[in-house]
Amino acid sequence: MAKSIFQIDWRTWLLKTIAVGVILGGIFWYSSHVSLTMSDIITTMAKTPLILILLIELIDKFVDMNDIYSRIYLSVGRVSDIEDSAKKVFISLLISGIGFLGILWALTGTFTLALGSLSAGPLIVSALYATYILAPETGDDELLLFLWLGATIATGGQHIMIMPPIPGLSTLPGIGTTLF
Repeated sequence: MAKSIFQIDWRTWLLKTIAVGVILGGIFWYSSHVSLTMSDIITTMAKTPLILILLIELIDKFVDMNDIYSRIYLSVGRVSDIEDSAKKVFISLLISGIGFLGILWALTGTFTLALGSLSAGPLIVSALYATYILAPETGDDELLLFLWLGATIATGGQHIMIMPPIPGLSTLPGIGTTLF
């Protein structure tokens, strides 16, 4: 259910919109300076496990509909020299950064902070997914699911994966590799 125009905190919305614009500008600047094609992005999106897409959509819905950033802000406390809206956006950026690291781990299967060792596709797609969570008022629509479906159709469904490979899980008796 969409929020009424009177229910939106416009100052926070504007700051989040500016932050998302700056982050997307950085992502696009980085992707223009590495050897990355649209095919790489589409293939990486298609390789994203469906459970991860659904989880991101659920998190985005929960965050946008419950105004979770404001609640986290209230539990952290007040700092008198910074405006409330700026603090909310900073907390949003922090949570989005943690989400980026989690998404990157799920896409690559490893956790490393050596950016040179990662291919550009998962790095860019993880950043786009995390920015999607940060973007204001995206919880009403399943835009990321639509992008994943389009990427899956474009690649002929050859990369469909329900769950990411979980170390040790595929070696358990009774667990086949059909889901991975």
